[in-house]
Amino acid sequence: MIDEKLLKAAMKCAGVKSKTSAVKRALEERVRQQKLQGLLGMEGKIEIENNWRDLEDAELRESKPTRKPRKRRSDVVSLVENDLVY
Repeated sequence: MIDEKLLKAAMKCAGVKSKTSAVKRALEERVRQQKLQGLLGMEGKIEIENNWRDLEDAELRESKPTRKPRKRRSDVVSLVENDLVY
């Protein structure tokens, strides 16, 4: 049996109206905390490089478009203006 006062306090803290939602939220939070503790326990055991920008640039270079990019409106206007005879 779950203590009614504790359950009401959990409902208030979680901002939910049902007991089921409060219990579900509490369980999700506990699982999240446990996963976080596992990650914190790995501190110093793995090395993570902060090179996401380099990786993103490499990915963009590899996935170049197969067709020519469309001309922007400003490019077209510039071409038309240059070809006009006054």
